Amino acid sequence: MQSFLPFIGGRVVAACLTPRLNPHAPRRILVGDGPGILMAARLLAAQREPIPVFMKRGVGLWEFVGQYVVAGSTEDRAECAAAARVSGREDAIAAVIELTEATP
Repeated sequence: MQSFLPFIGGRVVAACLTPRLNPHAPRRILVGDGPGILMAARLLAAQREPIPVFMKRGVGLWEFVGQYVVAGSTEDRAECAAAARVSGREDAIAAVIELTEATP
C-alpha cells in the first residue's frame, strides 16, 4: 500500500503531498481517516526531526520542495472540519499537521 507519509521503523521518512488534497501544502497537511493514514500522521506529529517534502506535479512527477519539521498538529473535530471547509475538501479530515521549513 502506498502512503503519502511513508514510514520505516516507526519513523516517517517523507511527505508526498497532492495539491488538490492539501492546497496549503507544504505548510499544512490535511490527514484523511483511511486505514493506517491516521497512524502515520500520529507518528509524524510526534517526530522532531525534519523530513523531505515532495509535491505531486503530474502523473509520476514529484517536486522536492524542502525539508520541514512539525510545528503543531490537531485532531480536534471542529478544527479539522474548519480546515476541510477552507480547503474545499468534502471528505472527512481526521487531523491537521502544521509544518515549518527546517533550518540548516
